[in-house]
Amino acid sequence: MFMSLAMLIAATMVSIGVLEHLAAGGGHSAVDVVRGYLTSVKERDVDAALEYTTSYSEYDDRLLTADAIDPDWEVESLHQATTEYRNIVVVAIISASDGRTASGVFALAGHGETWQITNPFVTVSFQSSLLGVVAANDEQVEVDPAQPHQFALFPGLYRLQSIASELVDADSAERLLVNGVVVTGADESEAASLTESGEQELQRQVDLLLDDCAAKRQFTLQGCPFGVAHSVRGESGRTYYELEDLTWTIQQYPVVTGVQAEDGFIVVDRIPGIVELSGVGTRLNDDDEDVSLTCMVDTSKLGFEIANEQLRLFDYQVGGPDESDSTLPSSWWATCPS
Repeated sequence: MFMSLAMLIAATMVSIGVLEHLAAGGGHSAVDVVRGYLTSVKERDVDAALEYTTSYSEYDDRLLTADAIDPDWEVESLHQATTEYRNIVVVAIISASDGRTASGVFALAGHGETWQITNPFVTVSFQSSLLGVVAANDEQVEVDPAQPHQFALFPGLYRLQSIASELVDADSAERLLVNGVVVTGADESEAASLTESGEQELQRQVDLLLDDCAAKRQFTLQGCPFGVAHSVRGESGRTYYELEDLTWTIQQYPVVTGVQAEDGFIVVDRIPGIVELSGVGTRLNDDDEDVSLTCMVDTSKLGFEIANEQLRLFDYQVGGPDESDSTLPSSWWATCPS
């Protein structure tokens, strides 16, 4: 028992001596380790940076990449704040080129003749993602749009976006982060707008929809942004519930754009579209009558989603792209005078 106690005391003294040696600057000091870590991050050397840490983060590590790192920041100062043995900390201050600064406290644990950082990462939380993609600088990863996600990031300068696509652009302020900070993506105001490619793709999809609708030879065009509710009236005043040789002709395609709504995007006209309905009205014991009507195109009920860099139109007032509009009344899309 006496020998065991002596050995325990000796081991404790050795451990304390090693820690005092490290704290006093023996081996690689705590400040040296933090400096090496931050330097590796700035140089976008992910493997070297991770060598200074105890382990990977418990959070999603898919943004711990070189593409997620913006090196446009500097280390202003490093200061060892305490030497309470196994609770060594280093206060770090970093700065951006515009003069902004941010600070953080790195905790370190003894590791042989050196130290390792136990809290090296920033934790960023995205509450949701409109497009199923989140981005940190030039790195993008896919996520479930309906679920919150937490990611680990290296210290540095970040543009954090929960909206990221070649078809959609989102304004997101730069954030200078060190560590230990939880950033909630939902608290960031992201004003999303279509890129030039997005505008072109939306216009193409709307034009295709109109072409498909115009090819139909019927009054009621379910899911089409123009149509007849039940009947049309000829110049004679007679009402017709159907026309022979019915033809839809697009006189002017609408010029459209997309606007971010509460839970998606909606289509908005820059220039309204116009279609012409023509056909022959027939009634028993009456002469046939040529009927021609000018009808507006109503894109106001169209929404769209973007997933995997593809844009898909749907009737957003029904409930989303996967909902059926088969129960809508025929007057829902009616734009022709009756």
